[in-house]
Amino acid sequence: MSETHPVKSGLLWHSIFLFVATQFANIANMLFQAVTGRELPDDEYGVLAAMMSIFLIAATPMDALRTAMAHYATKAMRTGDTGAIRWIVNIWSRRMIGIAVLLVGLGYLLRNQAALFFQLESGAPFVFACGLIALTLFLPLMCGVFQGMQNFYWMSASMHTWAILRLGLVFVLVGIWPTAEAGLAAHALATSLGLAISLVGLNRLTNDRPANQPGTGIGSFFFRSLFMLGSYAVLMNADLIFVKHLFPPNDAGEFARAATIGRAVIFLPMPIALVMFPKVITSGPSTRDSRVTLLKAVGMVALLIGSAVAVTVAAPWLPLWVMYGIREPTPEMSRLLILFVSAVSPLALTFLLMNYEIAQHRFGMTYLLILCAVVYIGGVVLWHDTMEHVVYVLGGVSTLSAIGFTLGIAWRAGRKGLGAPVAAGEA
Repeated sequence: MSETHPVKSGLLWHSIFLFVATQFANIANMLFQAVTGRELPDDEYGVLAAMMSIFLIAATPMDALRTAMAHYATKAMRTGDTGAIRWIVNIWSRRMIGIAVLLVGLGYLLRNQAALFFQLESGAPFVFACGLIALTLFLPLMCGVFQGMQNFYWMSASMHTWAILRLGLVFVLVGIWPTAEAGLAAHALATSLGLAISLVGLNRLTNDRPANQPGTGIGSFFFRSLFMLGSYAVLMNADLIFVKHLFPPNDAGEFARAATIGRAVIFLPMPIALVMFPKVITSGPSTRDSRVTLLKAVGMVALLIGSAVAVTVAAPWLPLWVMYGIREPTPEMSRLLILFVSAVSPLALTFLLMNYEIAQHRFGMTYLLILCAVVYIGGVVLWHDTMEHVVYVLGGVSTLSAIGFTLGIAWRAGRKGLGAPVAAGEA
């Protein structure tokens, strides 16, 4: 017998719940950065930040699996066939095992080349990062299931418990082993424990066997989402890789502090997009209800991001003091932080609108994100005299992405017969 938990419907209630739960994880993430940022030397913290950026660039596209699983779980819940959900998780888990083994093997083979590129003393941190990517391949499976079932309690446990566990582990490991590898090891152990918790939730919420074994269409949907989310991942996380390669290690450590705070600001409204996603899922034309839900979500995101940016601009010393104990940052450090937060803030809106498009089976904006990613990489290659130049290029492409998505959705909303069904592929 499966276990279900009734939850209140509505974007606002679910957003509030997931937002509050996410803030506990965000606090744990901030404390993790504070511990590593204070306890590790600048060069080691720069290594840790760069390896985490590699991890995020690779892991973010795998969010496509979350969106695909959320689609499938939503449809299964509409028919009451929770056994089909467990069935598809088993299929995709076996596929992810093969990819995980390949990733770790490639990381080991390329460790020396990676050490040269990132100015590392050894390739061990890169191998650690590949191991993190391999572990994280399985989290979107679980998060997508709970998201599609609109069981945000288990989704929160799956997404956030590992962050709290990681904080406890890093206190111990960094004290014993003050290197970037200690932070990466804490992340790996915590992720493993988080996966175990997710499996408990999956077993409690789903039946053993499906009532039917239908075609899923996950394969086609997954690969379409993968290209869109992969391009977004470059915009969101490539800055530290650029800086670690192009600038001295100590400078990379300083930049990492500003970038970490900036990303923490952008992560604030992401729970709103996750809650919105299953509520606007459709394979056909967009509906008035889905557009109203989107507008509410845009308003909530704008309020959160606007407030966070305003606080950072007014008191840049505050987040630096809270996270890193820097009570009197240099004018250059304060300026870098303000620039970075301002540059990445449009990406919060892009993330929300991108999730709306994916939920509605529309992937035309993938070309816009690919263009932005290419311009970003090309711009940094051509213009990187200072670290601020990297931030200027990032600000330009992130603004372009947000404007492009906004205009595209607004133009389509003014037409009748919005959206066309996408042909389902096979699992």
